[in-house]
Amino acid sequence: MAIHYYKNFIECMTLPLPDIALKIGVTLLSYTHIMAADKAFYLIGTLARDRGEENLAFMILNRYVDVVEAIEEEDPSFIDPSDFSSAENVRFNFDLPSSQYLPNPDAREEIKDWVLTLCTTSSISQSLPPPSQSQGTVYEGMFASSSPSCIVTGFPIPGNHTLEVNGSVANKRDWNMLVSRTRKCPWTDKKQSPIY
Repeated sequence: MAIHYYKNFIECMTLPLPDIALKIGVTLLSYTHIMAADKAFYLIGTLARDRGEENLAFMILNRYVDVVEAIEEEDPSFIDPSDFSSAENVRFNFDLPSSQYLPNPDAREEIKDWVLTLCTTSSISQSLPPPSQSQGTVYEGMFASSSPSCIVTGFPIPGNHTLEVNGSVANKRDWNMLVSRTRKCPWTDKKQSPIY
């Protein structure tokens, strides 16, 4: 599933469908035991920043900085997941990557400076919303849900938005948006038209 969602993420970044890509990115934070953690936090955090989701970007890029420092020091204790304690779908039990995703130290420093600037000059909340307030937001995928997961994004599907197609279930809007651009099913990769 990590490979499937990463493929969808890359496809949505290329098309571009950045809002769907961001939802998929949040889902990818549950696969940091498979995908290099610094890469996941960097890609998702910078996309959130680019989409104007400043609080989410701060939360994720702050953890990216922790992971960078942990890799440099070869010490996982640099990573503080306490801000994500209620986010059951964000994984922090992963092996440290053996090398940095961003090889250029100046690029890593730019992210660190951005995080520090927000810490001191911004009025963002610097915390996740409670699970009860995350429904319908980009944060929703961070929390456990009894709803089925969308095959496009990994996010919980609201009951009245469910589309059953090709042996999978999806959020009708996200599935149709992606299929209308690719003309193929994101699950089977076979030729497909939107289903409205």
